[in-house]
Amino acid sequence: MYKNLMFIFSALAISFSATAHDGGHGPKIVKSGKYGGVLAKVSPGSNWEEAKNSKALYVAELVKDNEGKVSIYLYNNKMKPVKLDNFSVVKGKVESGRGKKAKSSTFSLAKSGMSFSGKLPKKKRRPFSVVVNFKEGSKPLFMAFDNLD
Repeated sequence: MYKNLMFIFSALAISFSATAHDGGHGPKIVKSGKYGGVLAKVSPGSNWEEAKNSKALYVAELVKDNEGKVSIYLYNNKMKPVKLDNFSVVKGKVESGRGKKAKSSTFSLAKSGMSFSGKLPKKKRRPFSVVVNFKEGSKPLFMAFDNLD
């Protein structure tokens, strides 16, 4: 009798987990960009402190090739491409290391079709972060792609 009860309870437990679903009831989370890049939120502000608690205005995708060329695409919150007509890049920066060993190098980005494109400086240490400050009209925006190789 004990074995029968254990079998029934085990079967019930397995059936509940088999009918569960992934993702919950909220919005679907996109795990990769349209071009296979890394995603980050674009927030108002000019640095991490100003941007960290704000709501995402856009989603950015960073696509990097083996030679260090990067392209950054902007999407709205529904992952539809955003035209770059009203945007201008202020600066891009590669950061690596922490504390006294921290290093950073700046690089330039230019509009190229539907993306901002540029060439990353040589990285001193992995992982590294790419931080980009830019503007929509006169409003400063911030994005950071962390833990890149």
